[in-house]
Amino acid sequence: MTMIATSRAIAAWVPVSKTLDNTPIYIDDARIVRQGNLVEFWRRNLFQAPEADGAIGVDNYHAIECKKGLFRWRRSIRFDQSGRIVGDIDVGKNDKLLEAKIQSGSIIGDFYQAVCPAQIEEPKKK
Repeated sequence: MTMIATSRAIAAWVPVSKTLDNTPIYIDDARIVRQGNLVEFWRRNLFQAPEADGAIGVDNYHAIECKKGLFRWRRSIRFDQSGRIVGDIDVGKNDKLLEAKIQSGSIIGDFYQAVCPAQIEEPKKK
């Protein structure tokens, strides 16, 4: 677990997946919010090199509806080497067009495994 102090809060970044170029993708284990079957969390990607806007990484806020297996992107914040925000896109909470079914074996599938409690089957009655 990596503890990183940011201007937004103390974060506990835990690696849960990797990009195609083998770069770790993290979630903030300290700020996971659970409300029934809905789980909201922050994800962090660090770039191999600074991008044109100076961004060295991005924090994304996601929501997963665990029971239905649906994923939604909520917010994206790009930051530079000093932690200054260089881009901020607020996607919103209720845009149903942005919901996607979670595919097993995908990066989003890795997030699902990390934040959603196992769906326990009830024992069959005899």
